[in-house]
Order: sequence, then structure tokens, then C-alpha cells
Amino acid sequence: MFENILGQDMPKKFIKKALENNKISHAYIFEGPKGIMKKEFAIEFSEILLKQNPLNSPDFTIVRPDKNSFKISQVRELIKDIYIKPYKEKKIYIIEDAHKMTVQAQNSFLKTLEEPPSYAIIILLCENINLLLDTIKSRCESIKFRPLKIDIIRDFLIDEKNINEKEASMLASFSSGIIKRAIDLYESKDFNNVRTGIEKFLDVILSKKVLNILVLTKYLENNKDDISEILDLTISYFRDMMFMKEGIYKQIINVDRIDFIDDCSYKFSRKALMKAVSIIEDSKLKLNSNCNFNLTMETMLLNLKEVIK
Repeated sequence: MFENILGQDMPKKFIKKALENNKISHAYIFEGPKGIMKKEFAIEFSEILLKQNPLNSPDFTIVRPDKNSFKISQVRELIKDIYIKPYKEKKIYIIEDAHKMTVQAQNSFLKTLEEPPSYAIIILLCENINLLLDTIKSRCESIKFRPLKIDIIRDFLIDEKNINEKEASMLASFSSGIIKRAIDLYESKDFNNVRTGIEKFLDVILSKKVLNILVLTKYLENNKDDISEILDLTISYFRDMMFMKEGIYKQIINVDRIDFIDDCSYKFSRKALMKAVSIIEDSKLKLNSNCNFNLTMETMLLNLKEVIK
């Protein structure tokens, strides 16, 4: 039972106990980050309850928001459908992105959650439970899905995707404990291109040539939409250099670029590396405060040049 779901011991234990004791709630909230297998868990739970593949069952429905939110008209249609009796014993509804329900939609759904027909089971998938009304939360059993441990994701990538250990470790470290993110990064050409760009970026910074450094502003401007990821990845390289200098190899994220990191680490003092991270973090804050993009990037690059010994 739930063998295809990585980790999530507490949700598994909670649902298994409910099944064993025949104490299934009429409504659940599955809370956790996107891509953490909440939906897969909910589908398998539905298979168990319906005793068949729910995708082929008229008693199983997945409801999705209309673009950016659930409209009240969607919820009214859902309520109408809930009160139509099932073909067999139960009807199950999985509501994706339930946190996108408007306040009006949530209020419209309250009575159904409070007094649902005996055959109905409603599972709300939610990234942020704080966006749901307290009255909604009080009518549901809440189950929290947590990010996975890095080694679980790494082993999955090695065993199931045949990825070598160094790359699997790197992807797991960047995944934030979310298996789908690790897989998406592995399949993304953009991610690898960004990392290659960052290594060229660092080479230019190390050259200390002002003209080349100013040219980098154009590169950053051309990749403005990905600037947050670029800056975060750049920070990861500087932090890896610090771990390399300290001999803390297990903490290195970009393990598949270990030779590059080792070579660069000799060109920075420990103090310079700490300062470099601080400069980039400060630049991120300025961008989040809507400071001028080009000016912020030029200042960051010139400040980085100054910290190199």
C-alpha cells in the first residue's frame, strides 16, 4: 500500500490506520509543496476506497481551478454533482490547488463540507493551508506532506532514472526535497545551460577585467526572467568553494563540477567568498524591492571584482 509514494511516512501511517479502523473522514486536506506527490497519494487512496482504478470510474472526479482561481460557479457545479448518487458505494472528489478558491467559493462550499452526503469523500490538495478559511479547515482532516530527505531523492534518481551518483546528488540538493523538481531539473536543458553560463560568469569575474565585467550586465539583462535562479546558483558555487576550502566535501552541492570548484576555490580567500555571497544576497533584496535592474547588476559585478584577492 502506497509503495509508489516516496517517503511521507506520517501520511501513510495516518491513512493506513484510518483504513484498518474503518474510520474514513468525509473530507481531507493534503497540504504540502507542489510536486511532492500529494496528488499521486490521493489517487492511490481513491483506488483503495473504490476498489478499482478511479480513472475509469464515474464515481471519481478531479476538479481543477479555472486558470488562476476557483470561481463560485465551479463550486456550485461541484456541489450539484456531489448530491447525485454514486454508481456504486462512494464518490470521491480530488480538488487540485484548493488554496486558489476565492473566499466566496469557499463560503459556498462550507455547508457541503459540514453536511456532505454519506457516500462523498472530498480531498483538497493545498500548497498553503493558511489561504483556506478556518471554517473550511475545521471541517477537514489535515495531513501534512513534507519535503523528502536528500538521500531518498538521490537514491531514487540513481535507481529509477539511472543517473550517476554525482549528478543525482547535485539534483537532489537543488530539489528542495521535492521529487518532481529533481526530475524536472534533470530533464531541463535550460538548467544545465544556466550552470554553464554561471561558470563562464565566474571565469570573467576572476579575470578582473572591467570591460568584460560590464559586458556581463548584458548577459544578465538577457536572462532577466531567470535572474533569481541564476543568482541562487551562483551563490551555491561560492558556498561550495567555502566547503572545499574547509574540507567539508559532503556539503558540496555541485559535486559534478568538483574540478571547476576546486580550481576556483584557490583564487578566493575564505573572507572573499563570504563577502561574495553577501553581495549577491544584497543584490537579490534590491531587485525584490524593485531597484533598477541594470544599476543593481553593474554594482554587484563591480563589487564582486573588488573582493577577489
